Amino acid sequence: MAALSRFISRLSDKSHALFETLKDPKDFQWTDKYEQALSDLKAYLTTPPLLSKPLEGEVLLLYLAVSEHALALALVNAARKLRPYFQAHHILVVTSFPIKAVLHKPEVSGRLAKWAIELGEYDVIFQPTTAIKSQVLVDFVAELSHALLPALEQEVKLRDSEGEKGEWTLYIDGSSNVRGAGVGLFLTSPTGESASRAVRCDFKATINEAEYEALISGLTLAKQMGVEDIRVLSDSQLLISQVQGDYQAKDLSMVRYLSVAKRLLDMFQNCKLTQIPREHNSQADALANLGSAIETTSHMRIPLLVLQWPATKKETEPQEVSVVDEGETWMTPIINYIRHDTLPAVRDESRKIRRQSARYCFSEGKLYRRSFSGPYLRCLTREAAGILEELHEGECGSHFSGRSLVLRARRAGYYWPTMARDSLKQAKLCSQCQKHAPVSNLPPKNLKSLSSPWPFRKWGMDIVGKFPMAPGQKVFLLVVTDYFTKWGGSVSIDYHRGKRSSLANITDLQIRKFL
Repeated sequence: MAALSRFISRLSDKSHALFETLKDPKDFQWTDKYEQALSDLKAYLTTPPLLSKPLEGEVLLLYLAVSEHALALALVNAARKLRPYFQAHHILVVTSFPIKAVLHKPEVSGRLAKWAIELGEYDVIFQPTTAIKSQVLVDFVAELSHALLPALEQEVKLRDSEGEKGEWTLYIDGSSNVRGAGVGLFLTSPTGESASRAVRCDFKATINEAEYEALISGLTLAKQMGVEDIRVLSDSQLLISQVQGDYQAKDLSMVRYLSVAKRLLDMFQNCKLTQIPREHNSQADALANLGSAIETTSHMRIPLLVLQWPATKKETEPQEVSVVDEGETWMTPIINYIRHDTLPAVRDESRKIRRQSARYCFSEGKLYRRSFSGPYLRCLTREAAGILEELHEGECGSHFSGRSLVLRARRAGYYWPTMARDSLKQAKLCSQCQKHAPVSNLPPKNLKSLSSPWPFRKWGMDIVGKFPMAPGQKVFLLVVTDYFTKWGGSVSIDYHRGKRSSLANITDLQIRKFL
């Protein structure tokens, strides 16, 4: 059976009954079930499917299937078995499963991350199933649909039951005294988990304004956590009545706060506001007063935040905002492929982008790169210069350079392709590094030995001749070279009456002219 697996498609389904005989060979009985399975296997081997030779440049279609008996690594196994076809052709994977989304989601780790990198070398394009026109595909879907319906119905019922019990509870309270204003938040999930937060208002606020700040901060926190159904509990009658429309907000400050609160309430699918007695709101009250009346025995870490401006400042004071369009960056092709499945027209470039995208994921409008160990690295473009400057010479900077600065930036959770080059450039542009760098006494270039320490310290002379007699009875030539300046000169020598004249006369005047 193992040898025939290369020639039989979905062998685990066709021979599932035969494999059951290996579980308990002692009480084995050959029944009609096993006889039918063996007959079907023989019939399949006698009528094998015919395969045609693919043409160059032809797009190959790959259909994936999952059965109730075997959940195979369909795409990875197909890529390994059909490696020559995958390398030479464009592969169009037709499936109803979100394989591409699974391979590029931030939570991918272990084998999924390994498979994503392995499939990245091929020209694989994922396409959802559309209108089915072929009878073969109709039979294929009809064979598997009945087995998947019970599981799908159970999943839908489970999600519906979870949605009915998905109400979150938010306790809020605000305090104001001569020392300042504070906000307390206590958020509880449907399953019992809780989140506490104490916020200090670094501006003057009345008790009613502090209550509104608590409501706005609590709704913002719940929205960031993805809450859709929430119930807000507060001991402020004025706050609850104004939001529900029972009381009218006359003060200008209250009108602004009410506008911001209603806009946040509209973002939730279901939001209820209820007034409770003060003694039932001790959790939020203790947080607002930064006290120790929290009813819990476990250790809690409550982050203390500071608000620099009121929440209504954005509504009343216009701010100048300049939209910066970065245009095409190194992240644009990768983001286009992950989000819109768009690739460059050039085949080599498209395969490069597809191979690189296996290491990236897109979440909440930002691109992240998977690291070998540690957190996901946020991809940067223009912000990279500021990050390097802060890491190099910021409050906690130690003026690292080169490889050390690159590793420090990665440990901080950032990545861009030119990290090494930018790190060296940042170190060269740092004025403090230039001032306090160790002074090197080495010469900038290699030294060369000199045979003469100063001009005319050492001479080299040579007499050339005898030449045919020239005017003035010149028959010899005296060549002189200075070893320091490499200056050379020649003087002709005459010959008369069988005696030689003086070879050369060098005077002080000639030396001064030369220097």
